[in-house]
Amino acid sequence: MGFCFFTFVGGYLTAPLFSYLLFNDWRFWYYVKQGTRLYPQAWKWLVPILRGENGGFLFSVPLTAPPRSRPDPEIAMIRSQWNHGSSCGDCFQCCDKVDCPILDREAGKCLGYQSFYWRYFNCGRFPTRQSEIDYYGCPKWEIIGENGEKGRRRAGAISAL
Repeated sequence: MGFCFFTFVGGYLTAPLFSYLLFNDWRFWYYVKQGTRLYPQAWKWLVPILRGENGGFLFSVPLTAPPRSRPDPEIAMIRSQWNHGSSCGDCFQCCDKVDCPILDREAGKCLGYQSFYWRYFNCGRFPTRQSEIDYYGCPKWEIIGENGEKGRRRAGAISAL
């Protein structure tokens, strides 16, 4: 990845691979607009990550972690007030917060949805802690805490003993 960011040649040589990893499609020429926006955007994302402004979310994913298409059900659950089911509906708050170039606003969808990047890194496993929900202003998820569902299940199991 660094080879692509530090050299323009690297980006062109690896375009098919990164097109597949980010968009789940080898045809990189379909994503030239988004691809050219990714280069400067990567630098804009890097600075807050290194400063820890987003709670270190990007670095919180171990490289050996399995892919996920939703957060761990032991950590987070959909709020009861959320009306779109498991979908994000028309909410793009997290995408807006980071000015994500992979979001297609005209179609109202993420072009990288369920891609390698989406499942292995942050989007597919969001959220992992309350600070991430607060940072992105996410109205969909809530963390299961001591007073949440997990706490009720534990209390029920203990009282049954």
